Amino acid sequence: MRSLRWKGAAHITGGGILGNLPRCLPDGLGAVLDKKRWKVPPIFGEIQARGRVSDDEMHGTFNMGLGMILVVDTKDVDSGSLVVGEVVEQKGPERVVLR
Repeated sequence: MRSLRWKGAAHITGGGILGNLPRCLPDGLGAVLDKKRWKVPPIFGEIQARGRVSDDEMHGTFNMGLGMILVVDTKDVDSGSLVVGEVVEQKGPERVVLR
């Protein structure tokens, strides 16, 4: 097993993706995540439908299937990695943008 040099880690617990990922990013940086890059467990669809919960609220409260997000340099990404987005210069008030 090879070691991985990571630059940040976000344990996605209470506060969801939107609340936890920014905590591991330096000021001035944000993240753009592509929602099509990971499979969301069906239970989250049930919660959203039955509770009439918005997409933003779902990602701001739940992990949506991502229990941990590691921030790594692109050169350290291998074929076994699940890349869900990228770190970018923050533009505007949002630290995490979901596409």
